[in-house]
Amino acid sequence: MSPTQTPVPPTVAIDPSVDRWTRTDLDLDFILTQLRGTFDGKLEQLMSLPSGDPACAGHAAWLDSINAALQRIHDGTYGTCDVCDGPISAARLEVVPTTTRCVGCNAT
Repeated sequence: MSPTQTPVPPTVAIDPSVDRWTRTDLDLDFILTQLRGTFDGKLEQLMSLPSGDPACAGHAAWLDSINAALQRIHDGTYGTCDVCDGPISAARLEVVPTTTRCVGCNAT
């Protein structure tokens, strides 16, 4: 490796079908199942609330964050920190699949 090349973490690989880096350490099937299950549950709760209920905003925010996570998966940016562009740990994503920040950036 030349001094100007950045070492590639072992948790990423180039995906030739989309010509971008893809995380290889994430169980995306598990995360998609989690996100879809949470989405369905929150949507059901939202639909059961009377119009104007203060809890509606919280459920709507959850739905927005889940949709954003699904979009990041589709775009190939899921698991990348919004602040430092570094990888978000697989363990963190399994616990909080909608997170957009790594542990370090979340603490600041």
